[in-house]
Amino acid sequence: MSRSVLIVDDDPIVSRLTSATLSDAGFAVKRVKSVDDAVAFMKTASPDLFILDINLPGLSGFDFLKILRADSATAAVPVIMLSVHKEENYKVHGLDHGADDYVVKPFSSEELLSRVRALLRRTERTSVPTEILQVAGIRLELQRQEVFVDGRGVNLRPTELKILALLMRQPGYVLSYRQIAEALAEGGKDLTSGNIHNHINNLRTKLGGAGELIETVHGTGYKFAERRQ
Repeated sequence: MSRSVLIVDDDPIVSRLTSATLSDAGFAVKRVKSVDDAVAFMKTASPDLFILDINLPGLSGFDFLKILRADSATAAVPVIMLSVHKEENYKVHGLDHGADDYVVKPFSSEELLSRVRALLRRTERTSVPTEILQVAGIRLELQRQEVFVDGRGVNLRPTELKILALLMRQPGYVLSYRQIAEALAEGGKDLTSGNIHNHINNLRTKLGGAGELIETVHGTGYKFAERRQ
């Protein structure tokens, strides 16, 4: 699977050239021009690495770096900061506040590509394997047992979380009551269709507007929609 990179830079030339270099090297690349655009994109996808310019319209790259490091979902995702500032205090500020690397413009495409690869190799060696499910603004981190809806944490009971994970793994496919009960069976005791219905209702309530993604297929079971209405 291709590793993904989000480029946040309002300089069209640098952004386009960087994107082309990384795409040619096999990365999945998304380009945005502002922090607001980046935050909107992250509601539907989670990149493996950020390339972040300091001087941006609205919130600065430093502001966005604080947002990333304060969020458990992105706290450990590597960040390369780009800047026209050569002064040491800019570099020190970026690295001290959570950036993994700092590259001064102009730079060669080959150098940046090398730095991206090195950071991702380092991340692969130090990261703990985890499974993250993300569909239509819902993010479920199975290892941490955490669920986020549009960036907002949601507190689910263990059975509710298991049902959500089961549905999110197969968006668009109908799961029968029996399939759900068998997947969640513990100690030889199956959940009844009534039990499942109650868990689904609680789950929908806790997910708020995103609860509409869990659709009832009358007489059969439930399915998870691939997008919101």
